[in-house]
Amino acid sequence: MCLWDAEDIEDLPENIHFLQDRGCEIDGIRFFGLAYNHRESLIPDNVDVLVTHEPPVMILDETVGIHWGNAPLRNRVFEVKPKYHLFGHAHECYGEVTLDGITFSNGSSLHDNYYEACNKPRIIEIEKDS
Repeated sequence: MCLWDAEDIEDLPENIHFLQDRGCEIDGIRFFGLAYNHRESLIPDNVDVLVTHEPPVMILDETVGIHWGNAPLRNRVFEVKPKYHLFGHAHECYGEVTLDGITFSNGSSLHDNYYEACNKPRIIEIEKDS
């Protein structure tokens, strides 16, 4: 299913959240999803988990020697300081790094040339602040 231009998804079960330029709160953890190439200013200040398609520039963003990350996104992420920033796009940079208290995770699972799964899914346990 292609969701590139979707504004909303009808009839989703209550426990599934469509995070395109919107957020939700689950058990006190605040999530926000920013669609590909949308304005970083849409990211609210109070986010625990940020989900985007593209990475911030110079953070797990290099593929075939080119940094594909987004500089304005990087600036906004370091302003907001979510606990986690989850993204993909740069398939060769699967991994996780923590900078300035933010855990950045590139969960790309496909090989660029063949679009075959080459990385295992990541499980991230998020603990609520007490």
